[in-house]
Amino acid sequence: MIRLRAAAIVLVAWSLIAGGPSVGRAQAPAQIPAGATERVYKQAGGADLKLYVFKPAGLKASERRPAAIYFAGGAWTNLRVDSGFPLASRLAAMGMVGVSATYRVRSVHNSTPYDSVADAKSVIRWVREHAAELQIDPDRIIGVGDSAGAHVLLTAALLDTFDEPSENPTISSRPSALFLTAAVVTTVADAGISVTPQQQASLDFLGPRTMEISPVHHLARNLPPTVIFHGKQDPLMPYTAVEDFCTKARTLGNQCELVGFDDAAHNVARAKQAETDAGLLAFLKRLGYLQ
Repeated sequence: MIRLRAAAIVLVAWSLIAGGPSVGRAQAPAQIPAGATERVYKQAGGADLKLYVFKPAGLKASERRPAAIYFAGGAWTNLRVDSGFPLASRLAAMGMVGVSATYRVRSVHNSTPYDSVADAKSVIRWVREHAAELQIDPDRIIGVGDSAGAHVLLTAALLDTFDEPSENPTISSRPSALFLTAAVVTTVADAGISVTPQQQASLDFLGPRTMEISPVHHLARNLPPTVIFHGKQDPLMPYTAVEDFCTKARTLGNQCELVGFDDAAHNVARAKQAETDAGLLAFLKRLGYLQ
């Protein structure tokens, strides 16, 4: 049984691979990098929700490339819009289409984690629906995420709920593969343990429906090929919980590879940047997304 200590509920997220800390209010980037395109994928709560597309240079009109969609962390509360730009740009230079996605967060939209989950599903569905114009292979879309960003990707992969009624349900909102760091694999705390006021506030934020968005509680045979990098000193999401998640996933017939670091905590993507860079590129090559 997966046991989530209350400390794991208080999430502090860092951007993946090459960015800085991803915590910070969601906002329009100061400048959209050359070669990137800003697109609105959804309107919700009176806000335009956007993503940023980075294409390889010199693509022919008939070409379709694999895509990587990056979701930053921030405890479903904060989000640096531009934290995914470095990764998306680097992957575009290597021949993929890189996408940096935004989603609703509490500090900007007064939203809940359940809204964030719905937005992640909308992002993947929108990218797949617009694959032709984006020059993306709709069957080769990997989700890359850190902390809460990893959580919303896992839920998008596993859940059949939280789909927007206005969207086309025949277009899949599941990523084709996942590369995650500091993944939040469960949102359900152990019963009967003491919690600090700060931890209780976080539990109150998640509300009574936590089981609905707890990835481990929805594991089935539909998890796409997944790689997770995680710090063994992570006080927010215990390494043992992620071990149990991958063990259960493999028992169900899924591919789930866990790479642990003895001297890393929740900021594993930053503390082990060279290793996560190399791990992502190796996974993309195994998938055939990069040569």
